[in-house]
Amino acid sequence: MAELLQRRAVENLRAGAAARGRPSQRRELPRRREHADPQGHRERRHEAGQAGRVLRVQQVVGAHRVEGVRLEPPRRPPGGHGLPVAARPVERKPEMKGQERASWVLGRERPQRLDAVVGPGSERRADAGLGRAVAAEDLCRSGRVVVLVELLCLLEGAGLQIAADAEVERERRVAGARLRRRGDVIPSGDDAEHHHTRGGDRRKRDEEDDSAPRRHGATIAVAFAATPAPRYTIESVTSYRELLRAARESIEEVDATGAQELLGAEDAPVLVDVRERDEWEQGRIAGAVHVPRGHLESKIEAAAPDRSRPVLLYCSAGNRSAFAAKTLADLGYERPISLAGGYIDWQRSGLPTDLPRTLGPARSTRYSRHLLIPEVGEEGQLRLLDSSILLVGAGGLGSPAALYLAAAGVGRIGIVDADVVDETNLQRQIAHSTDSLGEPKTDSARRRIESLNPDVEVVPFRERLTSANIERILEPGWDVIVDGADNFPTRYLVNDASVWHDIPVVHGSIFRFEGQVTVFEPGSGPCYRCLFPQPPPPELAPSCAEGGVLGVLPGVIGSIQAAEALKLALGIGEPLVGRLLLYDALSGEFDEMKLRRDQACPVCSENPSITDYVDYVEFCSGVGH
Repeated sequence: MAELLQRRAVENLRAGAAARGRPSQRRELPRRREHADPQGHRERRHEAGQAGRVLRVQQVVGAHRVEGVRLEPPRRPPGGHGLPVAARPVERKPEMKGQERASWVLGRERPQRLDAVVGPGSERRADAGLGRAVAAEDLCRSGRVVVLVELLCLLEGAGLQIAADAEVERERRVAGARLRRRGDVIPSGDDAEHHHTRGGDRRKRDEEDDSAPRRHGATIAVAFAATPAPRYTIESVTSYRELLRAARESIEEVDATGAQELLGAEDAPVLVDVRERDEWEQGRIAGAVHVPRGHLESKIEAAAPDRSRPVLLYCSAGNRSAFAAKTLADLGYERPISLAGGYIDWQRSGLPTDLPRTLGPARSTRYSRHLLIPEVGEEGQLRLLDSSILLVGAGGLGSPAALYLAAAGVGRIGIVDADVVDETNLQRQIAHSTDSLGEPKTDSARRRIESLNPDVEVVPFRERLTSANIERILEPGWDVIVDGADNFPTRYLVNDASVWHDIPVVHGSIFRFEGQVTVFEPGSGPCYRCLFPQPPPPELAPSCAEGGVLGVLPGVIGSIQAAEALKLALGIGEPLVGRLLLYDALSGEFDEMKLRRDQACPVCSENPSITDYVDYVEFCSGVGH
């Protein structure tokens, strides 16, 4: 009888819990009960009909193995009066065995308010963390008990701290497996003492069950996921001294005396200073190329393109240069060498040093785009500021050449021109403007250049270049001559003077839609007389005033002349020596012709026939042809 009463109590508990479930569950439970016990179902239906209601009861399978079950009534969450709540079944890990009392487990599943709140950016549904046990049953013969807990999840609640839904972990357990500690529910209050009292017996039974596990149906347990303990891996960290020692063992090092001997040898290495700019400005070894250590990998190929040539690197004390030498070895350089002791040891040894000039903040800003070019840099910009270029003519070709040379920072620009600005010049001569009409071209160009770059010194020569004044004009010394003359007598005069003074000439000429550029460098290629031994008849070579010219064509040819002049001043690249560059504006095509030096040239050959200036106007007029 006691067993029957206990079973009835459990069935009533189950029915009451199911009545609060979803509608589908409420419809499914009566059908299952009717199928399991049709006769008992009819009797109960008849009895309930007498009272005007239907009693729904479900049989709990294996309920005879449960000694006691208690259902906690729903409690209101703290501070949640009048707030809508939604019930949700959540599975928990089994906490007891068949011979234990269910009331002990269920009794400690009291709703508690959590202090944790939802973190910023969380997309998980808020949960007040309140729950209560609703049923307990033995689902299998193993004696394991599944505890179903109903969580009270607040949809929205004012005054409550909302905690994010706990992550769950599903696992399959075998019979007798010991419960993991992270799934245990820590009791509080009076239940804590009861928990510790029975803890020893439970551990003993767990050990006994572990020795003889039994097969049973899968028990699904859901537990609050615990944060895994961090794992630390202790690794050996290489120190700076160890790295430096390893670098020095793998490279070649020389002292200051050995470095001086290497630099004085026939196959001297490339000397590279890997210090920072402020150190470089305080002094350097003569002939060094500045490549800071931070830019070594990206800029070393420009400073030392030949990987088979030795490279001598130095820094302040020899540490950075050791790492730099190892880097060059990794990049494929055959013999990188580090100066042991660096620049300090070089100075202590009494060896010569240079105090480099610097551009200063203002000039560094102005020419910053040049400083970024490895082939130019600060040293190249200083070379441009020290250079002198003479422009023959301030017209169509001289105007763009003068402006670009001034913008590039050429320190001294000479202009030879005897004309004045007229309206016909403004179509192509961009150095002049309407305000300068009637003004000498030298003065107009000077004012325009000085307004563009005050670093440039303009030396005007308001006169026509002749045999009588050319020596005086060339006397100050010029590094390059840009020939923008529009007549043959001046071109032959400039050619002969440049050969005798050993000054390279950047030649340019234009006619209608065509232009040409070349470089006449004495001793390295042909001269103008090698290309044109005799001037053409005047009727075959009309001037721009006679034949016309496309306004933009002088800008193209004059800009190319400026580029060639800068290459000569910097000593970089491959100038158009022995090459004639042809441009056709109508087809938009460039072409190139090879030029050969005339061994019988009357001016540049080994046995010249012309050794002094002649009357070039008479020579070009056709007399003596």
